Amino acid sequence: MSDEPRQLREFRPLGQYKLPSLQTKDALQLFLARIKKRFDSSQDKPYIAEERLHHTALQILNDVANPPAWGPLLDELDISLRDWVLEERPAQWLKLIVLPPGEENGLLTKWAKQHNHDLLDPPERMSLLQPGDQAVQEALSLVQAQAKGSGVLVLPELDRWFLRHRNGLTVLRALLESLADLQRHCVIGCNSWAWLFIKKAVAADMILPEGMTFQAFDASRLRHWFHQLGEAHEDHDITFRLTRTGDDVMALSEDDVPHDFFQGLAARSFGIPWVAWHLWRQSLRSGSKSETLNGEAEETEDAEAKHRLVAADDDRTLWIASLEEYTLPGREHDMVLQILHALLIHGGASAEELSAVLPRPVEPALLVALRKAGIIYRSGSTYRCQPAAYPAIRGGLAISGFPTDRL
Repeated sequence: MSDEPRQLREFRPLGQYKLPSLQTKDALQLFLARIKKRFDSSQDKPYIAEERLHHTALQILNDVANPPAWGPLLDELDISLRDWVLEERPAQWLKLIVLPPGEENGLLTKWAKQHNHDLLDPPERMSLLQPGDQAVQEALSLVQAQAKGSGVLVLPELDRWFLRHRNGLTVLRALLESLADLQRHCVIGCNSWAWLFIKKAVAADMILPEGMTFQAFDASRLRHWFHQLGEAHEDHDITFRLTRTGDDVMALSEDDVPHDFFQGLAARSFGIPWVAWHLWRQSLRSGSKSETLNGEAEETEDAEAKHRLVAADDDRTLWIASLEEYTLPGREHDMVLQILHALLIHGGASAEELSAVLPRPVEPALLVALRKAGIIYRSGSTYRCQPAAYPAIRGGLAISGFPTDRL
């Protein structure tokens, strides 16, 4: 496996996404390790105890794993649309890009601005519930004004054009009808949970073309990407080691097979780069920078233990702790699931918007509990699911019978 630049991978039609999975042996070992961790307090002694380390400073995290959390996707989106953009009269004027939830940095918006394409921003969310046809007329006028333009038009967030409410789909229906008649290159972005919903709610798939999405980030892609990010550090000599074994996870095997850590990370994140990126950053630990470890190293007579204690304080080593396990709050379980499902469908929502789409108003205390548990976060007035918690959220919804997205 080479760390030379790799060939970019074009986006593929929905339905061709290949979820990374653990080998049967690795999956069994992971299952047994979780059982042991839960019921057996006499764990095998780790290479470095995690309590001797601390969470890595934000500045260092940004040095070794800097945002945005999409890796090569901007370039891959570019090559996926390049030929179509250059066609004077394409067979399809519309292109649909479907992405998993949690992409916080505006991939489509960045792509549009990079090429000076026109952007069509969504209306204010609660205005979608206005009585009468005022909201519809305002939306139609926006599309009609852009229809006369040239070049590429980009709607980066189709999931911001509706609310799951009896009055919250009217504008979306009008928008889709206008897009069907558009004679201009138009790229439409939508998150995968919203796409599942609006296909059923307004038959959006009968108007919009078949969607495309990126190819999953398997162990090899993740290892290569994170290695490149680490190379950006000013020292260019950072080693990433597991606290459990001391293994250098970036080291290449003789067969060029990525370390098992990346196999697990790819499977845990469903191959979604921003989920893997958040899990990676959360797992990184640094030495204590205190006198404690040095003092213990001097006192111990065990040479191997002394080596480990000194290594823990090496400022050129970052340690990878166990990936955090997220647990959904037990109280108000049904309401918690409904909140999380609504946040995924809408790509985030305010408390007011949540109360409009759920069976009953949302208790502020419940949102606070979810934030404290690390399940959601708030940006301004908008609540969103934490990308690192997405595997637990998706699993909880699936087990409870909620319809889940499909890439």
